[in-house]
Amino acid sequence: NLWELNAVNGTNVNGVDADGKEIPLYNCGLGNPISVSPAIIKANGRLLVIFGTGGTDWADDNGTYAIYAVDAFHKDDNATAATGAGTLYWSMTLPQGEKVWSSPTIAAGQLFVATATGKMESTDVRDDLAGSGTLYNLSLLDGSENWSLDVGKVRGSLFVDRQHVYLSTIDNNLIQVGNDDFSPGNANNVKVQSWKQLW
Repeated sequence: NLWELNAVNGTNVNGVDADGKEIPLYNCGLGNPISVSPAIIKANGRLLVIFGTGGTDWADDNGTYAIYAVDAFHKDDNATAATGAGTLYWSMTLPQGEKVWSSPTIAAGQLFVATATGKMESTDVRDDLAGSGTLYNLSLLDGSENWSLDVGKVRGSLFVDRQHVYLSTIDNNLIQVGNDDFSPGNANNVKVQSWKQLW
């Protein structure tokens, strides 16, 4: 389940259903674990909460997982604990065995997500090296794939700057994806709205 909580007191903002069960923002179903932080963005009059599933060792290595974009603004009036209150904006089903171990990153109106097959939390770290990984570039609008690249097994956040993606693999490689043009661009800038200096 993906939960939407009141930031002040931690209560569930979506209440309970007719059976008295707590309603999550979205229910991905049994055996489809969410194990990474979501990416959140306001786009097209929606508040999109984007996340992937499968990123745990106990999740079936032969299972099928997905990347989801759930709209937290437009709620389902008939929401239940089994469905969730948010509406599914789009989803992308991953190839069998691919799990999302890295939090999605949004930049330049696009979504970057790394996946990996196999284990990541074995007792013997050498067992984790088996498998493969893919970097996906998806459209925020509909989740369609712009491109993908075999990059090895990635666990951790991706960093996007000046039309380049940086990521690290579990076998200690740092990878840069992009061309030789490091011009600043204007799509991933940060605007400071307020600040407080701490001593």
